[in-house]
Amino acid sequence: MQFSLEFSDMSPVAHLTTDYLQQALVATLYHIGKLSAHQACSILQLSHQQFAELLLQFGFSIIPTTTEIESNNRYYFQDLLGQLQWTGDAVGEQKKLRDEW
Repeated sequence: MQFSLEFSDMSPVAHLTTDYLQQALVATLYHIGKLSAHQACSILQLSHQQFAELLLQFGFSIIPTTTEIESNNRYYFQDLLGQLQWTGDAVGEQKKLRDEW
């Protein structure tokens, strides 16, 4: 796929190279979850280590933040903390389960 962008010579982004813009686009698409790490590496022809370093250059974290985990994880149970009401003997139940093993 190809697309073109035209900037005036006075534009603040006129000095950016095609490679830089491609890397920025792929890093952003990875960051928002539209590309996997494997797809991004394949497009840019980089190793995973090189791609991780590239993400840092664009200000993206290699380790996802809590917000990113919440938005990408269907099984996020952190908001259920403290919602369970146990009326039985928890220690007794644990001992019973342990003895079954």
